[in-house]
Amino acid sequence: MNFFSRVNQLLLALLVALSLFACSGKTQTIVDQTKKSIIHEKIGKPGAAIKLISPSSISAEPNQTTNIDILLETIEATGELTIEFNLTQGLELVSSPNRQTINLPSSSPIKIPVSFVSSANGRYYLNIHAAINNNDSVSVRNFAVIVEVGPQSNPSASTSLQLKKSSGENVISLPAQESISPK
Repeated sequence: MNFFSRVNQLLLALLVALSLFACSGKTQTIVDQTKKSIIHEKIGKPGAAIKLISPSSISAEPNQTTNIDILLETIEATGELTIEFNLTQGLELVSSPNRQTINLPSSSPIKIPVSFVSSANGRYYLNIHAAINNNDSVSVRNFAVIVEVGPQSNPSASTSLQLKKSSGENVISLPAQESISPK
């Protein structure tokens, strides 16, 4: 038995020595940076890398094709601008692709022709998802253009006030309505 206890003590001492030896040395880790690709996505805020400079409200007639130019302005000098259109139900794109890609630099402002039609009177929205990828980062911004088809469907919209900020950006002030009900 004495022999086995000496062997156990020797093995224990050997394990402790190995673990201390393994932890005490400095190791070098070489990472190949050329194989890693990190994309940072920035979500744009008002005044960000992409601005809508065309009117935010459009009038149209039912059952007639309406042709407009969406005007965007970017602060990026290089990269790729991707535009995706998503129309609310009742509004339909005509001969315009839902997704368009434009290589920057291009003339500023960037003009994107859009054709749409609606068969019924009402208020619709042309939602625009714009993303600029300049290989270092991706800037994203979402816009909505109001499309009034036929006579104005929302009487409170006629009382809106369009202001121009000192930065040159258009701001539409809409009246607020609040109703208080007893609990």
